Amino acid sequence: MKKCEPDRKGNEKISDQIGERFKRKIYVSLPWYEIYLYSALWIGALLIAAISFCLQAKRHGGDIHTVYWVKPWWSPLTAPMQRDETDHEWTTWKRIVRSELACLVVLYPLCSQLIKRFYPSFIIYFSALYSLTSSMYLIGVLPTLYVLAQIFIIFTSYLLTNNSV
Repeated sequence: MKKCEPDRKGNEKISDQIGERFKRKIYVSLPWYEIYLYSALWIGALLIAAISFCLQAKRHGGDIHTVYWVKPWWSPLTAPMQRDETDHEWTTWKRIVRSELACLVVLYPLCSQLIKRFYPSFIIYFSALYSLTSSMYLIGVLPTLYVLAQIFIIFTSYLLTNNSV
């Protein structure tokens, strides 16, 4: 990188390399009035969203905070405890532990260690295939394809806009 040299006013000139980096940027500089307009619109939208949220919370306040006494699912000997019905994480973990998803989580380290030991050149293919099949099982085929399409589009745009590669 070239060294910056001071001009007559004592300011430093931007070197040619830094100028080239600014030319390759994806975004452009906006005028001050447009930045203020977008900032005002963004802050206004946030205020409207916050007010709407507060109004809906007041309207449905009694429905949101419901607490029930339930018997813990992991032990039949434990006394009942309070559970918040809005806590979806509780039911999600309960379903995961009771289903075959726990088997998927336990099988991966075991299979991966066996493949690393006996077929080390295939570990990357196994990891990719296992991730794809697990994702398809958990969220479905179309969402998995959608995520893969997003990754492909982002990588392609990176390759097209980056001159150093």
